[in-house]
Formats: sequence, structure tokens, C-alpha cells
Amino acid sequence: MIIVEQIPLTRHSGWMRRAIEDSAAAAAMNGGPEPPSLIIEIPASDRFPGGSETFELVAKFCYGHASEMDPRTVAPLRCAAEYLDMSDTYSSENLISQTESYLAHQIVRSPHYNLHNIVLVLRSCEDLLPMAEDLGIVKQCVAAAAGKAVSDHILSYASVHSVRSSPTAHHFGSSPGSTTVSTRRPSRPSLGNPAESWIEDLSLLGINFFHRVISTMKAHGTVRPDSLAAAVVHYANQSQPLRGLLKKPSSLAKLKRNRRPASRSAEH
Repeated sequence: MIIVEQIPLTRHSGWMRRAIEDSAAAAAMNGGPEPPSLIIEIPASDRFPGGSETFELVAKFCYGHASEMDPRTVAPLRCAAEYLDMSDTYSSENLISQTESYLAHQIVRSPHYNLHNIVLVLRSCEDLLPMAEDLGIVKQCVAAAAGKAVSDHILSYASVHSVRSSPTAHHFGSSPGSTTVSTRRPSRPSLGNPAESWIEDLSLLGINFFHRVISTMKAHGTVRPDSLAAAVVHYANQSQPLRGLLKKPSSLAKLKRNRRPASRSAEH
């Protein structure tokens, strides 16, 4: 149950405006005065996106306070703005357009965007489903996370590969004019390798979003299979439910049965 003043919120929210108009109409029918403030009860079936903390941020926005938007709050605020119908129909540069702009220019398409911030947005979306999915936030961020991870993988791995496989790599401390020939092959993917730093960020995701990002990366066709495998193994090691599943004897037995080749009798 939320107590609000009429003017600041009705100036920005179509939902609030309609709720207050309905309340005023009901008060007029009962012969009572229009209340200066209104008690608004959001139905239990319509859980407010982001909860009371997000509503507080929305109220601050309506009262003209400085925006407190960041990767953790932008998705809840976008969903709350949709719920409250805070479009530019009611106020220019309203909350819907501001959150859309932040997502586009600071998270998804920013030239300075980073994978960790995208992951933070996706993590906040896990408690906002299905609205975050319906609004396209999840789809945008999954595509952006996969694209950023692929880009980081290609650029960083190429850099590491070129240094380690250069046939005439000069090492500091050698005598002037001398060179040292490197015959080492590129190292296998590991979290210590800058080329695979994206693995740690993606391991923070829930399993559904992790699977979608990895599948999108695989569809790019430019990521080494062993790098994708390293990401999956690391995720499994970080996930308590998956670790428990892999430790169960019944699960291991099932995996072994699935890996056995078909018997000759089954071929006939």
C-alpha cells in the first residue's frame, strides 16, 4: 500500500492519473471531498517491478531529484515505467524514454560498454520476468553480451597468440641485436589468460541467460570450441546446484550410460 501526493505523480504517470481519477469519481459519488493525497494499493497479482526500492526511485524521479540510474537499476526502472505508463504522452523525457536511452547508449551500444555491466543488467532481469523479456531488455542484453564476449575473445586471444607464436620475439634482457625464437604453442584457455576473461563475467548469470549467451556466441562461429567448453566447465564448477548434480552417483552413472556406444545387438 502506497501513499502518494497527486500532482507530482500524475504529471508523469498515466496509471497514477487514471487511479486518482477513479478515486475522485468514487469520492464524488459518495458525496465526499477529493483527497489531497491518495492511498494506492497495487494488487497482489500485479507485483510491482523491482519492489519498494524501485518505486522509491520512481517517486524521486517524479519529484525532480537527480536520476539514480545504473546497470543494476535501469531494468527495474524500465519495467516500473512501463507498469505506471510513464511515456512522453504525459511528460517530455519521461522515465520510459530515459531508461530506453540509458540502455541503448550506456549499456548495449555504447563505444565504452563492458561485459560486466551487461551482465549486471541481465542479473536484475531475472526477477523481472516476463516483463523484461516482453520489453526486449533480455534479448538486447543477451545479444550485446554475446557480441562483447566474442569481440573480447577474438582481440585478446589474437594478441596473446601473436606474442607467444612470433618466430622472432625479442626478449628484454637479451644481448643487443640478439633474438630468441619462440616455439611454444598458444596456451589452452584458462581464466589467467586475458583472452578468456569473459568467462568469469558470464559465470555470474543464471543458467537460462548463461545458456542463451553461450548459444548466441556459438552461432557467431568465431569462438574456439575449447574456449566455449572452458566457459561451461567453469560455470558448472561455480554453480552449487550443478556441482551437486555432477557429484550424485546416479547422475554420473547416467552420463556413463549415455556415452557408451550402441551394442551390436541393437544395430540388428
